[in-house]
Amino acid sequence: MKRNSTLLLTLIAFAMNSFAQISFDKNEFVEPNFSKDEFDYNAKAYLTNSSTDPADTLFAWVLNKTDVPSDWSTTVCSGFLCIEEPTTAYNFVLKQGDSVEFKLGFAFFGKAGEGDAYVSAYSLSDASNSDTLSLSITARDLVSTNDLDKSSITVYPNPASDKVYVNYDAANYTVDVYDILGNLKMSKNISKGQAIYVSDLASGVYVVRIDGDLSFSKVLQKK
Repeated sequence: MKRNSTLLLTLIAFAMNSFAQISFDKNEFVEPNFSKDEFDYNAKAYLTNSSTDPADTLFAWVLNKTDVPSDWSTTVCSGFLCIEEPTTAYNFVLKQGDSVEFKLGFAFFGKAGEGDAYVSAYSLSDASNSDTLSLSITARDLVSTNDLDKSSITVYPNPASDKVYVNYDAANYTVDVYDILGNLKMSKNISKGQAIYVSDLASGVYVVRIDGDLSFSKVLQKK
């Protein structure tokens, strides 16, 4: 595992870009104890263009991975564009003073392991104008719900026919339900312990997601 070298690269990049004209509001996410049975884990940060040159609006991002298990899937989202397993650089426009949301995450498919990845965003006119977003995570075979990280979620009953409960370590939060094609089918602000009624959903597989600085998802089977 090259976690130390990844951290060193992140720190060097951060030091070099302390005065960068583009910058993420948070550079590094680390999760050392997560359940492999969670559907996925995503880190979210905002990239802002603080350039003094209004013409410096053309940028690109590229994914770099180190020691990510072959069974996992890595996804990068930039704005509304989400790319699974990106292998090339992707261009985007970011006007002076504007920000764009980035997400960097892994889907585990029930496989334990350790993964490190980082996204580099840089100006096409000046490559030194750049910043990085990194994610380092260990997904473990945790033996009980008591061992789960507080930031994970539980969804029950599952399968469900009428209503489900989505427990998360917060008093109030928003729950989104997507079909397997990624279409948003339901979005609801709930309090802890409040039920979500899913009787109007067609039978099938759905993804239940809570979004914040970190995002968590569970697969839900609707009977």
